[in-house]
Amino acid sequence: MPPDHRTFIRQRIVLMPENTGDDTKADQTSSSSSSSSKGSLRYLAHIRFVTSQTGKLYMHSDIRLIFARNKLDYDDRTAGGKAQLVTLTDIPTPKYWSRK
Repeated sequence: MPPDHRTFIRQRIVLMPENTGDDTKADQTSSSSSSSSKGSLRYLAHIRFVTSQTGKLYMHSDIRLIFARNKLDYDDRTAGGKAQLVTLTDIPTPKYWSRK
């Protein structure tokens, strides 16, 4: 990352119902908007990074975490059968932007 720039990384773990059709796992994770509508969010981590003028990488301000609170949200019996956890990682476009 260039000096005096910042960025973030967001990782979401979503509980997705297992597909019984011909769809592949790549089709399920191809779009973040479609995957969040099909599954329920389990965990989310949002971390911000910044570089100094000398180019050292630091974690900036805070880490934001979200955890599922309700046991019924991720119970297999209420999820309608088997389900799997899918990890989605988001990086901004453009990857970096200036701090100033």
